[in-house]
Amino acid sequence: MNEPVNFILLGEVRTGGTVLADSLSRHSRLTVSGEILDFGPSDYWKQRRLPMVARLYADRTDVDPQSNLVPLLNQILTEYNGFVLHRQWQIAESNPAWAYLAARRGLKVIHLHRENVWRQYVSEQLAKASAVWHLERPDQPRPAWQPIAIDLAHCLHTMRERRRFLHWGQALFAERPAVTLRYEDIEADIGGVLSYCQGFLGVPRENLPVTHRKLTNRPPSQLVTNFEAIRAALRGTEFEPLTAE
Repeated sequence: MNEPVNFILLGEVRTGGTVLADSLSRHSRLTVSGEILDFGPSDYWKQRRLPMVARLYADRTDVDPQSNLVPLLNQILTEYNGFVLHRQWQIAESNPAWAYLAARRGLKVIHLHRENVWRQYVSEQLAKASAVWHLERPDQPRPAWQPIAIDLAHCLHTMRERRRFLHWGQALFAERPAVTLRYEDIEADIGGVLSYCQGFLGVPRENLPVTHRKLTNRPPSQLVTNFEAIRAALRGTEFEPLTAE
């Protein structure tokens, strides 16, 4: 009998983790969760996470990214083959839970990243402003977008932190079987990426449905009120090429 596979989809917001998790969860041999460790204010996955917390931490009401999450992670990886793990709201960088994952026997890691961290940042801010994070059905209408203003300092800090987190995660899981997938490749050929993921996970390849769609195909120049000011401020930085349209 084949040993069950365990894996994490490790990345930041707006890097394709949700669409991959949703499609992989439809595989006949996989049970996959989304952001089950989201401890943020939205409690996006509370219907799955909170029952586990109640069972494992019966006397605790303050379980958060700083808590000892090893028992929770062990339970999650018992009930699911894999799940999406974002740093934001989920596991503090200094938490010993990272060492537990890095040492867990048989764990496979799918690193997700987005080359264009500028568009990633804009996409996140649009989702926050509209409270719409995913289009989960082909017939679900897109929101009527209202242009947003970008805070330059926060944008720069966030983009640099996301690149740093990618390298930190790759180094942490250097001894684990791992692959790195770009959001841009997921966007261009989701079917090919899903086939590749199934091969990496060692499960038979199946034709998996994809129901999620991009929130918008409009360029940032149409979505950001201070786009020209931001582009001028990024001139001469490592992010300047990302603002070309």
